[in-house]
Amino acid sequence: KMKENVSKHVNILHYLSRLIDQHNLLEVSELEQQLAAVQDHKAAHKQVMSALADERIRTLDKVRLVLLYALRYQKEAIEKGTIDEMAGQLGSSSLVGSFVTTEGSHEPLPKPAQYPEVLLGECGTAARTAQS
Repeated sequence: KMKENVSKHVNILHYLSRLIDQHNLLEVSELEQQLAAVQDHKAAHKQVMSALADERIRTLDKVRLVLLYALRYQKEAIEKGTIDEMAGQLGSSSLVGSFVTTEGSHEPLPKPAQYPEVLLGECGTAARTAQS
């Protein structure tokens, strides 16, 4: 029985390792950390644009990176139009649909320039205060 358990764990480990490599998750997580902690708009823009061009990165991860970028650099990004540029890199098919509000109603997805406000609205007053 012990041998079976070890074999199961090894198989799970190999599967997770393959997913991490296949979807470039180490680089995605590193970029997420840099977006959250480092104040370098120019470098962040370059890195996110590079990630958007990487075919190994899943669309879900790309959308999350754009949202993090939009939240972190909302003033600079809106002024320079970089959020719209990044959303264009994602392609319209990945942004089609709706999201469910906290009240449970379906709303159309916001335009890319509205991402920071949508995120702040969902996070509540604490997020606004922390960012100021």
